[in-house]
Amino acid sequence: MDVILQFPHLTPAQQQAILNGPALIPPDGVEPNLENPSNNNALAIAVSVVGLTLVVISGIGRIYSRVFVVKKLKVEDYLGLAAFGGYAGVAWAFYSQLVYGGFFVHQWDVRFGDFQNALYSAVLLTIVYAITMIFAKAAILLEWVHIFVPNREHRLFFWGAHILIVLNVLLYGSGIIAEALACIPLATIWKPWLMGKCIDKRKLDITTAYFNLAVDVFILVLPQTVIWKLHMPREKKIGVSVIFSIGLLVVATATGRVYANTMLRYVNEGDTNYGFTPLYLWAFSEVSCVLLVFNAPALPKAINNSWIGTRLIPRIDSWIKVSSWKQSGGNTQSPKPWPHGGKAANDNPYREMDDQSQEIELSKNGAALDSQYALDDGTILRHTEFQTREDTISQSSNNPRDISMNQHPWMQT
Repeated sequence: MDVILQFPHLTPAQQQAILNGPALIPPDGVEPNLENPSNNNALAIAVSVVGLTLVVISGIGRIYSRVFVVKKLKVEDYLGLAAFGGYAGVAWAFYSQLVYGGFFVHQWDVRFGDFQNALYSAVLLTIVYAITMIFAKAAILLEWVHIFVPNREHRLFFWGAHILIVLNVLLYGSGIIAEALACIPLATIWKPWLMGKCIDKRKLDITTAYFNLAVDVFILVLPQTVIWKLHMPREKKIGVSVIFSIGLLVVATATGRVYANTMLRYVNEGDTNYGFTPLYLWAFSEVSCVLLVFNAPALPKAINNSWIGTRLIPRIDSWIKVSSWKQSGGNTQSPKPWPHGGKAANDNPYREMDDQSQEIELSKNGAALDSQYALDDGTILRHTEFQTREDTISQSSNNPRDISMNQHPWMQT
């Protein structure tokens, strides 16, 4: 370490020897392997490919839903776009670690020059991670406010969401500032010979990780308090709850990041490069899951209005029904149709429609007066009014001409 502190005063040959040498003195009896060290880069590549694929596909689905179906963009859509920019930075830092430090690679198997680049990428990861979370979580909460409290009737949800937005911005905003001032100058982190002044970064990172986990738990629970109070069939409540429960993945990955931060050996404490691996894997997975939470509510509308919902799914459903009918020998009864005419049991003028009902047949003189969607993004409401009229003729006359005259009075002479 003393030699590295004298790095600027060494000859170019000596400097090059240090840069090409191991980044950490190996334990006794261990020979550094700088050419082909043992690693698990395949796991990192698999995690990144799965995360990027899910985020990109769901992001395309959201864009399709907003641009071509709803045809309206809101504030949260622009915040989400900024979050995707931050996610690109997280991906860059992830692959930078893959190139320079490797995953599950001991620090004595990494060249010092490459480890410098790995430390720089780690600092960048912390900053772009925080930027992504500021925009992504604010976008999620704003969208949920528009979905669940369009008229602010659930005041607890409304104010709870806005308090979480403020806390989220304060948390990550202060984290970015603290990271930028972790060392003065900041380059001291990857250039130790600058002899700058540094704060205890371990306490900062662990505190931020725990606070982040608490915010994630509140965000997960918040929509559930409204979903189970909605007036809809239990099956639909379960379906909606599942969509908004993807946040469980966020909580799980945030918990993993807390553990990784706690176990990480910081610079001058030990094998830092090996400890970077779980931190990168959990952080990248967490950000990917957060963006999935943001994209998920828009996917049903995108699917239903694309060729998947209008052509593929109906064909699959039809094929399943035909196959089931053939297997039963053609004796399967068709679904019970909507009853026409007469009164319901117990003289109840109302009848309950199930999810399979396709249409309601009005009287021949019935006409729809008005039909409007209360929310242009298709979240909840549609209101339709009908007017019906019943015309009768006297049953005292069975003369066809009298009946015709009653039905067509303009023909009377």
